[in-house]
Amino acid sequence: MRYRLPILLMLKDQSKEPLLDISYQAKMLSLVKRGLSGTNPELFHKMYDENVQKKLAMSVYFPYSKIENKKIILSSDGPNAVLYFSTADNKLALEFYNAFIWLNHQGVFSFDKNLNCKIGKLSIVNEPVILTEKVLIKTMSPLVVRDDNGRFLSCITDDDVNDYNSALKHITSMKLSGSNLCNLVDGLVISPIRTKKTVIKPFDIFIEATTGIFEINGNPTLIDRMIKEGIGEKCGSFAGLCKVMEKV
Repeated sequence: MRYRLPILLMLKDQSKEPLLDISYQAKMLSLVKRGLSGTNPELFHKMYDENVQKKLAMSVYFPYSKIENKKIILSSDGPNAVLYFSTADNKLALEFYNAFIWLNHQGVFSFDKNLNCKIGKLSIVNEPVILTEKVLIKTMSPLVVRDDNGRFLSCITDDDVNDYNSALKHITSMKLSGSNLCNLVDGLVISPIRTKKTVIKPFDIFIEATTGIFEINGNPTLIDRMIKEGIGEKCGSFAGLCKVMEKV
């Protein structure tokens, strides 16, 4: 299940342009947590106070925005942020549906010391059925992959593919531990088509990551699960969400 949630961020001082720090992940995650804690405190504490695998992925898009001096200059017209949420777990999807609806009913409330926010109407995003073993995907949030030594990797050229795939297979196997899909991970191959390296700084940690278009080869059911729950690490913190493309 995949959701689209429009957000209007407004300056508390209306005489200035709405600005958001480029390291927005912590604040956006706090917004999501606020919704879940408001509807299911027990699940909130289990997911965010305990070290559990979060089977979800998120991204945020800022339409008509500009980036200057490590700040996002937000559009003043209509919703200026769009949050996407995805999971393969229908029960978890329902819990976050309730959380986002609850946020929508809160009206205008404080987002941070400078911004207020108002949550728009939630919508469900149609997802294609994965039937083939070769799929083109485009990142909606950067892919974060780390090897056994804790080194973050990017995947830009053919020289990067072997190390990147080895690390990604290990991460995917860990995420799918206990699932029959774990047995299909060895056949997984992801290749860069048009990608670039980026550096993100969520929670004050510099992380090398990759954005762009990839080709992913593997079992269709495995690919479907990865697209719905996120590829790589940090998927619950605005990384790893992708969408299927018909062509480059």
